[in-house]
Amino acid sequence: MTLRAQSSELRAARTTLQAMADDTAVADTYKSDYMRIDGGDTGALFQHIDNVNRDVVARLDDVLTRLKRVLHESGVELALVANWYDDTDDAARQRSDQQIPLVADVPSDGGIDDLPAVPDTAPSDPGDYEPPDDQPSPPLGDEDGTIMAPGPLGIPGQPPTGGTGVMA
Repeated sequence: MTLRAQSSELRAARTTLQAMADDTAVADTYKSDYMRIDGGDTGALFQHIDNVNRDVVARLDDVLTRLKRVLHESGVELALVANWYDDTDDAARQRSDQQIPLVADVPSDGGIDDLPAVPDTAPSDPGDYEPPDDQPSPPLGDEDGTIMAPGPLGIPGQPPTGGTGVMA
């Protein structure tokens, strides 16, 4: 199993967590708008309901406050972890590069001289090529582009007579 952390994914999760922390404001607004009890009388039943409601609202305030803090701090930590992975990867790369021995004869400008020891004399356009005078002439039958495989001799352009020769 190979663990590979993607710092971009950690940063995306951080953004998501911090957006969720901001969403706690929506829950807080909902609580303020719909968890109030108004217009009751001062009777014993109202007092009991009002006390329970205030207790629920106080607990909900505490939960929303802790939730917002946890989500925000988790997002901050994810950003720090992403930076740590980036720095660790850079440090690992640098340690790996330091293990490669330097070559003493590499030019200081980092260039490599790869010119051949013998100059290239091939013509740039093969159509311009003229064979030297001392080169033997091509075998007979090659002037018209017909290539004959080994086999019985025949006339170019006609099937061979007898044997198993092949003409291409």
